[in-house]
Amino acid sequence: MISNREVICAGCSQRFKLGETSFHRNKRWCYSPACKEIIDLKVKHANYKKAQKKIKNGTFRHGVNEELRTFIRKRDDLTCRLCVTKLESTNAQVHHIVPVSFGGTDIKTNLVLLCYECHTLVHQNGWDLYADVLMHYTTRLANNTI
Repeated sequence: MISNREVICAGCSQRFKLGETSFHRNKRWCYSPACKEIIDLKVKHANYKKAQKKIKNGTFRHGVNEELRTFIRKRDDLTCRLCVTKLESTNAQVHHIVPVSFGGTDIKTNLVLLCYECHTLVHQNGWDLYADVLMHYTTRLANNTI
């Protein structure tokens, strides 16, 4: 059943019946190519403003640099450190054991290689459940006891 409810297009700001619109970039859209471009510009501008605010506050991050990612992949032998599965480089994800938002840094003992599935699992269940095991592994590596 199509509702008689009216919604406003984020591009042209005109009213349309609910069934005459869809979503583009999480904004209501009337299917007009011009409106699609306007929405793209609005979202791009909003993302730019967010980035500028983070830069001003000193919280903007570019992630782990490529040289360090390469080191972690080699150190962990392209193996997930939770399920111990050998990985292809496309499925290997460098993970912060203690998240940056909790004071973690990009030091080698705070970074570990995980597969996509384990990485998702860690974030769903909470990083603190896995931190001791992963930190023990990286610390032993740093001390050459593995």
